[in-house]
Amino acid sequence: MPEAPAERLASAAWVARFWQVERSAPVPTASGAIRLAAVGTIAPRAVASPRLAGVFGAVGVTLAASEALDGPDELFARPDWQLALVLSPFKQQVASHCQELGPSATASGVVDTVIRANGRNVGLNTNTWAAQAALRALVGGDQVGEAVVLGTGSSTRSVVMALRREWPKAHVAILGRRPQEVARLAGACGVEAWSAGRPRPRVVVNTTTYGETDESEQAPFSLDLEAVLGPGTGYFDLNNRVGALPRLALAWGCTVMTGTFMQLTTDAIRASLAQGALDAAR
Repeated sequence: MPEAPAERLASAAWVARFWQVERSAPVPTASGAIRLAAVGTIAPRAVASPRLAGVFGAVGVTLAASEALDGPDELFARPDWQLALVLSPFKQQVASHCQELGPSATASGVVDTVIRANGRNVGLNTNTWAAQAALRALVGGDQVGEAVVLGTGSSTRSVVMALRREWPKAHVAILGRRPQEVARLAGACGVEAWSAGRPRPRVVVNTTTYGETDESEQAPFSLDLEAVLGPGTGYFDLNNRVGALPRLALAWGCTVMTGTFMQLTTDAIRASLAQGALDAAR
């Protein structure tokens, strides 16, 4: 399905915002086309995405090759790529392989995109900007007083950063399966662990991989969603597919957004990095 004009305009605005803050990010050296690599559980699907190719093509970037690799060691041993997509579970591991990190990657410790520039690997966090774009669209300009993030992985860090940047006064809490891990991450992010009796949140974000694939939904979801979801809640699921949790949230009267708009914005930022590389080579 082609990208709608409104989505292109919204993505362009957030690409500009990314560059305002991450303005020191260099562009990789490229000539004629970009070689793309990816690591993570869904890397083969990510590099083969027609949507990704469409977003890059819209700004005049041709992908010379796109390859899914086994992990960070293989990724950084390969000399033949200019731009790399980093997916779960490697978003924190990759940071230590980079010689330089952008401001958002430095603050979060999370890298979802690596560019190779002047012989250096530069790690960037584009997801936090794309998550902020999606969250703003989800609530339609409303203020958010309470927000809950489901999960304790790398994506939780990016989403918490997005929430704090968009609504600095909001009370943000993390809800996960392992209390010790929740407490550790909440402390690291400067937010709270969710506890029963808190007000129902205006926004709930699922950062877990539950719903990423059909197989991920074979067992029941382990968290108590009835305590946080209800009519009028904005439910944002980072997974692109309309899985069991978005359908449940719709049935309970929530306003629901999947990860598609966030993915489009992330890819638009990545395409702008690649476009800069080609422009610099001309």
